[in-house]
Amino acid sequence: MLCDGRYTTCCLTQVLRLRTIADHFSLHDPFPIITAGTDGFISFWNFDISSSASNRGDDVIQTPTRPQHSLKTHQNAIICAQLVDCSLESQDSGSQEYLLITGGDDNALAFTRFASSSQSAGPYSIVSTSTLLIPHAHAAAVRAVAIKSRRIAGSVLELNIVTASNDQRLKTWHVRFDVSTKDVEGLSIQRGGNVYTAVADIAGVDVIEEVGNGIQGDEGQTEKRGTHERRVRVVVCGVGMDVR
Repeated sequence: MLCDGRYTTCCLTQVLRLRTIADHFSLHDPFPIITAGTDGFISFWNFDISSSASNRGDDVIQTPTRPQHSLKTHQNAIICAQLVDCSLESQDSGSQEYLLITGGDDNALAFTRFASSSQSAGPYSIVSTSTLLIPHAHAAAVRAVAIKSRRIAGSVLELNIVTASNDQRLKTWHVRFDVSTKDVEGLSIQRGGNVYTAVADIAGVDVIEEVGNGIQGDEGQTEKRGTHERRVRVVVCGVGMDVR
């Protein structure tokens, strides 16, 4: 075991790793992660891997006793999360912009923008955070979120996402985010589809892409990509499975 982190008495429900400067992970690289818990907080951890030997002669991570930064985003437990890298090619290679999408027991959907900064082989630091909350996104707990499509043009990021809830509804959302603005000023969210699913007690949602010269049928979202058609299907799992 490389590390042993310590949080509060609340349970952790999600863990996500931030992208590092290096394309591949090494035991001597910084190891920044995000956790979400039943207390409604997202927390940012910065693990530094030491090359000094432990008692067993292994490399060890110097685990901080507390997260570097914590932010309250939901009233109750955070159940699902998706992390989107919003960094522009023109940005400094030592900094990254992210959009964290979370759903919780409070029936809400939250969009948290944050920036991280790091020097080469140095520790990561969170330099800014801001959240846009959509209350009553569903009539029950938001159980799952998935990214259907992602496109960036200039400084504008466009996302299509799908959420699923214990209310047995699947909803799509169009997200437009101007990364050049401050905080969440350039973030706009518009609800799209809202359909029923027969799957009860939803546990997860995933997206499947089909690409072909002639996809038949009218289910799913279809678009052109070069000379091929691309269809996005949504798979919902719980008590049973539903493919859309």
